[in-house]
Amino acid sequence: MLEKIDYPSLKETFYKTRLDNGLQVYLLPKQDFQEMTALLQVNFGALDELLAEDGSVQESPAGLAHFLEHKLFEMADGQDASLKFSELGADSNAFTSFEKTAYYYTSLGQSQEALQLLLNFVKTLNIDKKSLEREKKIIAQEIDMYLDDPDYQLYSGILANLYPNTKLTQDIAGSQESLKKITLKWLRNSHKAYYRPDNLSLFLVGNFDYQTALATIKENQRNFTTKLTKIDKKTLKLTEPVKRKSIRFDVAKPKLALGFRLPATNKSVLKQKLVLRLFFSIILGWTSQAYQDWYDQGLIDDSFDIEIEVSSRFQFLILSMDTQEPIKLANNIKTLLKDFRLSADFNQEHLDLLTREIYGEFMRSLDSIEQLASQLASYQTDEESYLDLPKLLSDLQLADLEELGQNLLGTMVSSEFTIFPN
Repeated sequence: MLEKIDYPSLKETFYKTRLDNGLQVYLLPKQDFQEMTALLQVNFGALDELLAEDGSVQESPAGLAHFLEHKLFEMADGQDASLKFSELGADSNAFTSFEKTAYYYTSLGQSQEALQLLLNFVKTLNIDKKSLEREKKIIAQEIDMYLDDPDYQLYSGILANLYPNTKLTQDIAGSQESLKKITLKWLRNSHKAYYRPDNLSLFLVGNFDYQTALATIKENQRNFTTKLTKIDKKTLKLTEPVKRKSIRFDVAKPKLALGFRLPATNKSVLKQKLVLRLFFSIILGWTSQAYQDWYDQGLIDDSFDIEIEVSSRFQFLILSMDTQEPIKLANNIKTLLKDFRLSADFNQEHLDLLTREIYGEFMRSLDSIEQLASQLASYQTDEESYLDLPKLLSDLQLADLEELGQNLLGTMVSSEFTIFPN
């Protein structure tokens, strides 16, 4: 059954349905646009393992989901799916995250052929040993390139501190060592286990007729069914974080990452991310007095950044920056967070300012169909959608941020990772 959800204040109408084979379909037609984006998301990412026939969980090589993403573009007829998209006038790409893999394209108007191609090329894995070894060399070069990037070293270093002995410590593309462990069997088994209709979600945004698109999707999926054992997401086994670590690298100025590991949440991911963003922005963001003072003192510069990741299996926040005094700055930030109620910035007026800023970002995202498709895919659940953000935002009060702050002080653990110049 096709469910229609109206958002009168946004002048948007959202459709969603689950096909008989389990594929979830989400449609957001926007007739004022000339382009459309289609995004096919697989519930399979860098953290996920495989389920053996005896029901046991097998630890797969790091980088397996990313490797599979690359190889699926090789089609049975020897052509590259990305070239076929180009021939149809569509720009295509893909990405792998810790929990998902996504394939998408953008085309001028509704292209039934491109939509069919998106749904078809991921159904079959076409790979042999020669192709496998060729791809290993390509991804190995990609990994080496990351290793030369100090910002990558900073990010991966703080994650390794926060989540030791988990796959969050490893690059999504894997490592030179894990690449050697990826075999044809691993790829085929993971494709069979995860690339099935009931583990896929399709999002269409932009200039298309939703009835025509839905008819195309249903016809394409009519004979695509699988009956396999459900794979439960493996819980991360957490150990004590590494409190502090540093390395030397070819940088002009020290780089600091201050990470906070929070308990995983079974609440609304969208709301939790909003509350975390507002809390840290009100205390440390560019509109705060602390930020302005540190900037004026030369302690920080425009590199200061706040990254937040929330899911049912992990939740962390990373503050990263270039600074000549990383130890002093880390201590200042921790003290400020500990005494957040004393901050002159922690007030309703400041919250209203930040709320308006986030709302403005949201409204701009509605005019970028690729960004909108990605955001819809990131936050869609049975209960809520990215389009619910304005309501969630309007319902948030300063008391919600204060409650979060109190909980953070009691539950989060922190870590520091610093890169010093050679």
